[in-house]
Amino acid sequence: MRSIRQTLFALVATVTLAGASSLSAQVTVDTYTGWNGTDYYFPLGVDGTDAYGQVFQAPAQYLNSWSFWLRENSGGANETFTANVGTWTGSAVGSVLWTSGIFAGTSSAGWQQYTFNTGGVSLLTGGESYIFFLDALTGPGTMGIGARYDAPYGGGNFVFQNGTDHTSDWDGLTGSDLAFIASFDRVPSGGEEVVPEPATMTLLATGLFGMAGAARRKRRSA
Repeated sequence: MRSIRQTLFALVATVTLAGASSLSAQVTVDTYTGWNGTDYYFPLGVDGTDAYGQVFQAPAQYLNSWSFWLRENSGGANETFTANVGTWTGSAVGSVLWTSGIFAGTSSAGWQQYTFNTGGVSLLTGGESYIFFLDALTGPGTMGIGARYDAPYGGGNFVFQNGTDHTSDWDGLTGSDLAFIASFDRVPSGGEEVVPEPATMTLLATGLFGMAGAARRKRRSA
């Protein structure tokens, strides 16, 4: 028969492994699936709207990659832009956490997928709001970006701004989302997980070992 100590050690190990497994889980947010492939907003470009974005709530600590779908609206091959991730104040970008290199606009009248691999945007706070957005740099082209008018995502919405100061207020459409796929994880791309043991697990372990000590003392006094 197992001793009390052996049983408690096994229980703590099981809880710890279960917790580690759940912490390592990847989370994907996908509004692209179910998009009809025709709805979109335009014109994204310095001759139109300077920036299009999607507000989201972080379901995990790292944003590893995200994708938007773009098409030419007017001379899109001549347009250049950057992709960005920033904090969200509720009406504007608070601070930019990550910026890509410069991308060329698509010259295709059909939809082209653009995927931006961030390598793991530095630590996000679960449940807090952030924004990923495209920032137009040069013209004269403009582009369209795939959109969902049925607003399938509950953690944010499509926003846009006519202006280059992204810390000033943006306009938002609460009834729509961009068509996107975002991949989050507890581990940044190519990195090692650095997650402190949750306080609840620490308390559980302390309590279990305390019970073991009390049981041993009781046996000795008997």
